[in-house]
Amino acid sequence: MVVDLNDRGFPALELVAALRSEAALQALPVVGFLSHVQVDLKREAEAAGVTEVLARSVFSTKVGEIVGRYLG
Repeated sequence: MVVDLNDRGFPALELVAALRSEAALQALPVVGFLSHVQVDLKREAEAAGVTEVLARSVFSTKVGEIVGRYLG
């Protein structure tokens, strides 16, 4: 699952926390992206259970590699 952590219309952190509360979904990889300056949001995402939190610039340039890593 890939989530934009800046999308104010989508409760990404709440969704990830809910997924992590389900035993069958705890291993689901979740990749989140945000602005590189959002250090607090990065910490919140990691605490909620986001598997990998990336700066938007890294995510956008390496999206194929990132997705392939989890599919492969």
